[in-house]
Amino acid sequence: MKERFIRMVFVLMCAVLVGCAAQKQQTAFSPTDLNQKVQSGQMAQKVDTFEIINDLSISMSDAYQGGTKLTRAADTLRRMNMTIPDLKMDAGLRSFGYVEMGSMINSRLVYGLTGYTKDGLTAALGNQGRDGGLTPLDRAIDDARDDLKAANGRLAVIILSDGEDQDEAPIQAAERMKGQYGNRVCIYTIQIGDHPAGKKILQRIAEVGGCGFYASSDDIMTSAAMGDYVEKVFLEKASPVAKKRAEPKAPEPIQEQKSVAQSAAAAEPVTITLNVEFDTGKSNIKTKYHNEIKKVADFMIQYPQATAVIEGHTDNVGKREKNMKLAQDRANSIKNYLVNKFKISGTRLEAVGFGPDKPIADNATVEGRQKNRRVQAVIDSTGKENAGAVEKKAEKKAAKKAVKKKAKKVKKAQ
Repeated sequence: MKERFIRMVFVLMCAVLVGCAAQKQQTAFSPTDLNQKVQSGQMAQKVDTFEIINDLSISMSDAYQGGTKLTRAADTLRRMNMTIPDLKMDAGLRSFGYVEMGSMINSRLVYGLTGYTKDGLTAALGNQGRDGGLTPLDRAIDDARDDLKAANGRLAVIILSDGEDQDEAPIQAAERMKGQYGNRVCIYTIQIGDHPAGKKILQRIAEVGGCGFYASSDDIMTSAAMGDYVEKVFLEKASPVAKKRAEPKAPEPIQEQKSVAQSAAAAEPVTITLNVEFDTGKSNIKTKYHNEIKKVADFMIQYPQATAVIEGHTDNVGKREKNMKLAQDRANSIKNYLVNKFKISGTRLEAVGFGPDKPIADNATVEGRQKNRRVQAVIDSTGKENAGAVEKKAEKKAAKKAVKKKAKKVKKAQ
């Protein structure tokens, strides 16, 4: 403990020297170009928001690979930033373990969450704070969990640390993050240094994420290795549909009537689950979901005789009456968006809110509730009504009939 304290004081006095070492660590690097894989349709984006958690604690000032662990982490992040392809996503950088106002257990969001740019992240890397504090990794993970509350889509959390001076607390913090965001979040850890106990901690944190993984900075410093790492974190193989859309082809002539093959292809009802997320208790649609809803519009334009039922669904949390209204409001929002933005006739669309009545997953789990909070379009090109709509209409008809019957009894009694 005494030796650690002496080293802490020494680091505080030599911050300038550490900064010089960081400059020395900036070696030449030619990043792998991943944009070609995205543009060709071979790979697709799989992350909508990512946040980096970077360790500035005192143990990171230890000498390593011709510099310090701090300079190693900085160089790792620099190379990662240079390799990330040109994707439209949000990003954040949180540092922890720095010294400020006499405190050594700090955690601070240095950058974001904001639209990702290489220049923006580069500037943030030089503004993280003075190193030399303790290692509150669990606090940093919990703080990042709060950072991501307003984030949409799929999330990636990338932690850089030597893993030293840790107990079970960071693992528990990772479990809290996973419990809140479920399958939306993947946790990746990069070890700076080769401390055996630190490696075990970081491996276990990554395992909590389920879809993330552990890596050593020593294994991802070359252009090829960093390219492979960034590809695994930020990209995924494009689906056959995405690949097909990416291939240029000559436009087909407009036909007044659909061919028999077209009619046959659309004869069965088609269900399109929309990846549209709403703020808690809200039903207004954000502009970034325009292309998602466009999938339904494109199908209905291709098949002019098709009708669709826009179904709104919720989980079972909260009062049923409130969920029923919220589901109906969200279905109405999608319907109105199709009418106003894509000029789909309102007579071809019906909005139905089923609330929590038709779950597709277990509401007892975070992941299940997330799957149940959905909006989907059930499209029938045959002109027949969707079964769900018929069921809902029958319920309404029965309710009206019961009201009328009761009114007649009251009238007779009078």
